[in-house]
Amino acid sequence: MVYVMFCCKDIMFLKETSIGSYRREKAIQSGYKLLFATLAGTVIIGITRWCIENHWNITTFAEVTLTISIANVFLQCINAVAVTLFLLYEGQIK
Repeated sequence: MVYVMFCCKDIMFLKETSIGSYRREKAIQSGYKLLFATLAGTVIIGITRWCIENHWNITTFAEVTLTISIANVFLQCINAVAVTLFLLYEGQIK
C-alpha cells in the first residue's frame, strides 16, 4: 500500500484548483478514511484473536472467536454498505 501511495503521489497531492480536481480530491480523502477504518478494524480483530490464542485455553478461545467472527460479519456488511454509499455519492453508480 505504501508503494502504491508513493507511485500515485501526483494523484494524492493535487495542486489544481479546478472543480473536477476538487471533487476528485474530496473523493480520495473520503476513500482514505474508509480504507483506514477497514484496515484498523481488521488489525484489531486479528491482534485480539492472536492474544486469546496464546494466553487462554481452547474452550475460551472457541467462545470468544465465535463472537468475534459474528461481529466481523456485521463489520464486513457495514463496510460493504459504506463502499456502496461512497460510490453512489461520487456518481460512479447510477
